[in-house]
Amino acid sequence: MKELDFCLKLYRKCKSIDEEIEEINALLYSPKGQDLSGMPKGNGGNDSIVDKLVDKKEKLQNKRYEIERQKFTCQQQIDEMMNKCNLTRNEKLLIKYRFFYGLPWKRVGEELDWDENKVFRVYRKINAILSEYVTKL
Repeated sequence: MKELDFCLKLYRKCKSIDEEIEEINALLYSPKGQDLSGMPKGNGGNDSIVDKLVDKKEKLQNKRYEIERQKFTCQQQIDEMMNKCNLTRNEKLLIKYRFFYGLPWKRVGEELDWDENKVFRVYRKINAILSEYVTKL
């Protein structure tokens, strides 16, 4: 179902941005990244590496904020669909674990204390129910 896949895609984008921000933080707060002299470099520009990193970090944080907003809206729509389709608590958890929190299928099964076959069987059932609901709209 494309709504679920879109939600998982947004989750993965956020994780990717978080990793980039972590890398920037590591560079910013390492002793080598700090230039305390304030002297211009050989190219004549006054932009330091730190300034560029801070700008990049700010842009990434703004991008992440926008993706988080989209993800929140997507999750609300999916929650609403699940409620209207009268999914059980465990069926809702399966969707949340996989598509909201990005857990691998095996971990979803562990969280629900199900084997992998049951996870996929229940997912196929949920997918059919939600797809039918969407086509009726």
